[in-house]
Amino acid sequence: MLLPKFTAPKYADVMLDLEPKLQGILFYGDPHSNWAPLLYSVNELRPKSVFIFGDLIDKTQGPKALEDTRQVLLELLNKQIDVRIVLGNHDADTDAIFNLVFEEFGSLICHGTVLELEQQGLRVACLGGVFRGKIWDPNIQSHPPFYSQAEWLRKNVKTAHFKGGVARKHRTSIFPETFETLRHTHADILITHEAPSTHPFGFKVLDDLAMDLGAKLIIHGHHHKVSKDIACGGKIAVRGLGLAEVWRPNHLSI
Repeated sequence: MLLPKFTAPKYADVMLDLEPKLQGILFYGDPHSNWAPLLYSVNELRPKSVFIFGDLIDKTQGPKALEDTRQVLLELLNKQIDVRIVLGNHDADTDAIFNLVFEEFGSLICHGTVLELEQQGLRVACLGGVFRGKIWDPNIQSHPPFYSQAEWLRKNVKTAHFKGGVARKHRTSIFPETFETLRHTHADILITHEAPSTHPFGFKVLDDLAMDLGAKLIIHGHHHKVSKDIACGGKIAVRGLGLAEVWRPNHLSI
């Protein structure tokens, strides 16, 4: 008697049930000051929600890049779009960029939270920033130098503080405390700036986080490359976003 042949799950198989719930959402890969693809898609598709995957501004483009980003975000908000920013490693590169992202539009940052998208019936876990060895690099450190921002503040002199908090650069670092808090929640999707283990420079702890959340999909930016993979033995789909790529999940694009 011949046994049925086992077929490993594919990306499209894992996405099959989840994809219909993603209608009305646009995911935008790291802009680096290129907003034209997003604006075109917003005007054409009129989404309910837009997730921007960090690194909003290319600091080499000067003050105009700051003003262009400000105007784009205001335009999206004026269209009554639910805009969310997943912090990238460049979103605190300068004082001016920090002021725009963290202060002027800080309410849009979704780092370390789980969002309820009621119309889609989805829970989205958001983990922005990057792993840095001076805070925590889970690929090489069993014991992170700092567990929380509070610990960093206690152990570093006030001259290293920035606007009453941790150093500007580390506002875009992932602290274990944020990670652990998120791990004890539930979500259908995990969106991150860093990549999971499916990328050569990714992190297995993000696979583990998605499993703990019960997520079926990880979406990430940072590496500027379009990719479709599966993780955790075919249980989780992984979508990597290209540079300034608009991803609208549907049966034609998965």
